[in-house]
Order: sequence, then C-alpha cells, then structure tokens
Amino acid sequence: MVSSYACASYVVPQQGSPLRTTRLSNTFRQGTLQSRLSRDQGHGIKNTSTLMFKPLVSKNQSLLGGGLYPLKAIARENSKIIDSDNENSAAALFESVQESSSLVDTEYESSTPIISENVNSKPVVSDPSLFAFISKKLSAVSCFVRLFTMTGLVTQILAMAVLPVTSIAEITPQYFGAAIMALIPMLLINAFVAGVNELFDIEIDKINKPHLPLASGELSIPTAIAITAGAALTALAMGFSQSPALLCAVLVFFIVGGAYSIDLPFLRWKNSSVLAAMCMTMFSALGAQLFPFLHFQRYVLQKPVVFTRSIIFATAFMCIFMPLIALYKDIPDTEGDRAHGVKSLSIHLGKEKVFNIVITSLLAMYGASAMVGLTSPILLNRIVFVLGHTAIASFVWFRSRSVDVSNRASLSAFYMVIWKLLSAEYLLIPFC
Repeated sequence: MVSSYACASYVVPQQGSPLRTTRLSNTFRQGTLQSRLSRDQGHGIKNTSTLMFKPLVSKNQSLLGGGLYPLKAIARENSKIIDSDNENSAAALFESVQESSSLVDTEYESSTPIISENVNSKPVVSDPSLFAFISKKLSAVSCFVRLFTMTGLVTQILAMAVLPVTSIAEITPQYFGAAIMALIPMLLINAFVAGVNELFDIEIDKINKPHLPLASGELSIPTAIAITAGAALTALAMGFSQSPALLCAVLVFFIVGGAYSIDLPFLRWKNSSVLAAMCMTMFSALGAQLFPFLHFQRYVLQKPVVFTRSIIFATAFMCIFMPLIALYKDIPDTEGDRAHGVKSLSIHLGKEKVFNIVITSLLAMYGASAMVGLTSPILLNRIVFVLGHTAIASFVWFRSRSVDVSNRASLSAFYMVIWKLLSAEYLLIPFC
C-alpha cells in the first residue's frame, strides 16, 4: 500500500513505494516541516532518517496538472532535494525543505490560487448580531437613567395609590389603569433628573463612576441629551393632561432636579450638603408622595382632600430618610468631589464619621417607626408594622458591620441596600 504525505513543499513516500501526488488541502498549506514529520511518525513512519527521499516531481510527472504548485517553484525544489543527497540524513532534508518552502510561498503568493478540495476551511468572521447590539445599547440607556432608583419610585407611587382607598370596591381595573398612567410620567421625569445629573458630572464620574455610559464613552452626549429632553417633555405633557396635582409632582422633579445638577450661578445645589439633602427631601416627600397622593384622592377617586395617618407618617419618614441617603451617597464619591471642589460632609468630617452618623440615624428612625406602630388601632397593623421595622433595623445593623469604609465597592454595595430599604418601607406604610 502506498502511503504518502504532502505539505507545502514536499511529498514523503514510504521506502520502495512509487511517488503518488496528493492534492493539497488548505490546512496542509499552513504549517512547518517539523509538524509534518511528527504527523508522519504518528502514521507509522518510525525512522525518518532512513527514508528514501525522491524528487518531488519527476521529469515526466507534473503536479501542475492537479493545480498544486507553480512550475518554477517545483523545479527549484526538485533541484535542491536531488543535490542535497540526503538519503541518509534527515538534517539535510530539513535545511533543503526550509529553503524551498520559502520559495514556494513566494511563488504561491504571486500565482493563481491553489484549488483545494477542502472548501470549508476558509476563516469565518462572525459579526455581532443585531440582538447583541440592541441589548448593549439598552443596557447603556438603563444605566444612564439609573434604573435602580426607579424601583423605589414605583413602590412609592403605587403606595400613594393605595393610601386613599377605603374600600376594596374602589380598586377597579380603571383605577389600576389610572395608577399606571400616573406612574409613567413620574418614571420619565426621574430619568430626566438622572440624565441631567450625569450630563453635568461627566468629569467627576470619570473618577468616581467610570463605568457610567457617558464617562466610559459607551453613550454619546447628543444621544444622552435627546433622551433627557424627550423624557422631560413627555412627562410634562402627560402630567398636564391628567391633573394639576400630578403636574405639580412632575414640576417638583423638573425644577429641583435641574437646580441640583445644572452648573449655573445660584444652582448646582449638590455642591452643598444642606441643599443636596433638601433636594432629596423635596423629591420624595413632595414630588413622589404628597402630590401623587392628592392626585389619586382628589382627581381619580373624586374624594375630598383628607391627610390620613399613613400619608402623615410617610411624609415625616421621608423627611429623615432621604437626607440620610444624600449624606451616604457622598461617601463613595469623596475622591472625585474633592478634585472638583464639591464641599460634601464626607470631605469635612471623613468617611467613617459620616457612615456612623447615617447608620445610627437609620437605626433610631426604625426604632421610632416601631413605636408609632404600637399606637395603631388595628391589631394586625400593629403586629406587621412593629415586626417589620424591627426586622429592617436588625438587618441594617448586621449588614453595616460588614462594610469596609475604605473600600469603594463595599460602600457602593451598601448604598444599593439602602435604596432597597426604601422599597421595603413602602410595603409597610399602608399598615400604619
């Protein structure tokens, strides 16, 4: 049986077997002589040094007929193989074939491409799919509008829709639809607040939050401006079309959100710890609570305005909770704030002191909330309200013990926990 092996510049037949030309595949065109001889050994050729090497192409046989090699390269290669007299020396063969291989490669590049039976060996370059591109852009937009802040806002608005309800019969599909319609402009105006803040904080975010889409360059500034402006205009139009109370809620976010971030004289309130805390309080106590409550009570349910026990507690709670979020938010951002002249309390007092102030205040606030729950006239409400706030306070204490104040990632992770506490609180407020 004939056994022959072809590579880019040689054919090795077993001793005593006639030369058989082999059509070259794309995979054999690439590689080295060493790898071919190693493969030969794997196929039963034990001693390559004792093989009888013959010319690649005899005078009467031409591989050109099979479309394999340029004639000039074959002639040079035959000449070198014959002259080397390498019947007993594998080392001589290596030198000869290495020289001829470079000649074959040169001639091959300038000649007609080799026809290969292995047509499936072409490299395939896979372009990113449309789905992957869209997913990446949506991820950047969701990060730009700070999607995590919307979770707390959703629970706030839905809780405000529940508080005016005095009978289960009032919760109809129409009322549920009105709640969704009120939620949409609130989410859009929240996106405006987040977008304005990020647009004016690009340089600070390159230090504090380089992963954000504007700071990282993942989202272009014109696109961010279009998203921000479109969200604000849509929110204002939807608020105006529903009720004066809902329009006031949207305007609170629009005006206070702009004053918080826009870098103009008498604005940029985030540079002051006191003004920043005041902004957060107005966002939550007025924009996300009081005005939506009035919208549902007066304009959706058509009831007279009555400030219930629950709305009074919720407003008082947010007047304490939101300033604490504002204080904590500056702790991980100390380096960037200091570099850009932002005078936060964390810079004045230090990270650890501000962290301890926030945790102590949270624990005191949850303790006071549990005491308020004891005054509820309904037994079930007392049990849920007291046990719920006790559980949250215990969680805050245990979780805060694991926070490394010197580690930015650890501080940021606990900041996300505080936002989740806001959602948990609005699950308890209806039981007040």
